[in-house]
Amino acid sequence: MQNPPNFKGKNAFSLDYFSLKIGDISDNLIVIDEIKFDGLKFTLEQNANKVNLTQLLDNLEKQNKSTSATTSKAQENQEKRIKIKRFKVNNISLKVDTKWLKTTLKVPNISAHNFGGNSGAKIDEIGKQVIKEILHSLKKALEEKGIEAGKKEIEADLRRKIEQKLGIQGGLDSLKKQLDTDEIKSKAKDLFKSFGF
Repeated sequence: MQNPPNFKGKNAFSLDYFSLKIGDISDNLIVIDEIKFDGLKFTLEQNANKVNLTQLLDNLEKQNKSTSATTSKAQENQEKRIKIKRFKVNNISLKVDTKWLKTTLKVPNISAHNFGGNSGAKIDEIGKQVIKEILHSLKKALEEKGIEAGKKEIEADLRRKIEQKLGIQGGLDSLKKQLDTDEIKSKAKDLFKSFGF
């Protein structure tokens, strides 16, 4: 799927392989035994004030509202329901290109069962459920990476501040070369006093 306008990359996501196994079909219920995606690659990109995947979802939502069922055929399709017994997504990757983070994440595989429950879900709702499941996995992987990156940044910042406060040049690793033990103790006491200890 192509990116919305005003983003660098050509595609927001691509797929290497797709398979669909259809089960029973009745007048009102289509049973899909299995949907399998393999090699789903997302690119999360940020321009001046928007994120491409969010923009795509907004665009889809607007499209759904503007093309709501107006013909009898569309109304007939809305009454049909779909049940997906097994939904699998393997080899998911998320390339992140923002001002805060530039990396590619390996997202855990997704395996879900019984989308639509026993009686199925309306055609326009089943797609939302599938997208929601995929986006939840992307969000979780991104949050974990963001937390990890945030921890490293906080640790590095704290280390710099402690080094500055103690007047250490070249980092804590070269501390022994720069100061004798009494001077370290004195500066450390002053530092802890300034933090309220």
